[in-house]
Amino acid sequence: MSEVSALDPSFAGELTIRGRLTTASNATFLVQVGDRLAVHKPVRGERPLHDFPDGTLAAREVAAYRLSSLAGFDLVPATVLVDGPLGPGSLQAWVDEADYDLVDLISEHDDLAGRLPVMDGFGAADEPVLVVHADDDRLRRLAVFDVVINNADRKGGHILTREGRVFAVDHGVCFHTQDKLRTVLWGFAGEPLTDEHRALVAAARDAAGELSGLLSAAEVAAVAARAEALLAAGVLPEPAEHRFPFPWPPF
Repeated sequence: MSEVSALDPSFAGELTIRGRLTTASNATFLVQVGDRLAVHKPVRGERPLHDFPDGTLAAREVAAYRLSSLAGFDLVPATVLVDGPLGPGSLQAWVDEADYDLVDLISEHDDLAGRLPVMDGFGAADEPVLVVHADDDRLRRLAVFDVVINNADRKGGHILTREGRVFAVDHGVCFHTQDKLRTVLWGFAGEPLTDEHRALVAAARDAAGELSGLLSAAEVAAVAARAEALLAAGVLPEPAEHRFPFPWPPF
C-alpha cells in the first residue's frame, strides 16, 4: 500500500473502486487512483438534508480543503472534484495508518490528566461517562478552523493523527450561512486566540473569495464575516444555548 501525500492535490490514473465504507452516512468508497488510495463520495450517494441544498456536499468537502490549504491551516487531506464511475463527486487522499486518540470516552471517576471535558452522558451499561478531548495545540488549531468554516458535525471520528500530525476529514456539512457549529472540541471554548490563530483566521478571511464556484455567494461572504467576527471577539466561542451544539453520536 503506497502512502498518499495528504497535501498533494494531484491524482493521476484510473479511479477504481476497492470497497465501500459502510459506516458512513452517505455513500463513501475506498478507491485506487494510480498508485494512491483515496476516499470517493459521489454526489448521487448524498443523503438529502433539510438544511443544506441537495447535491452540494462534495463541493463543501473541496471547499474545506481549499480554505485549509490557502490559509495555512494544512489540516484537510487533498480533496478534489472528479467525475468517477458513479458520476461526479469528491475525491480525498486516504490517510494511511491513522489513529483516533485525541478524543475519548472515559468514566466520570477517571483522572482527566491532560484532557478537557466536553459533555457528560451514560454509557452502554447506563454508567455515567464523559466525552473528553486532549488539551492539545493541534486541536486548538482545528477548533479555530471549524469556527471559520461553521462545521456542523465535528465528531471525534473525523479527527485523525498520523506521525504527529492531525488531519481532519468529513466536511460535507460546513459553510452554512446560519450558525450550525456542532463539535466535540468545546473544551477550548472561551480561550483567547493566539497570534498564530489570528494570522490563520485573517488569511482565511482574505482567501474566502477563492471558494466561489464551490459555495454560493452568500456562503462565501459568510466565511469572511465569520472570520472577521472571530478576530473581533478574540476568543473561541462558547456553545450555543438556543440549540444542541454537540454532534450526535460524538464519535
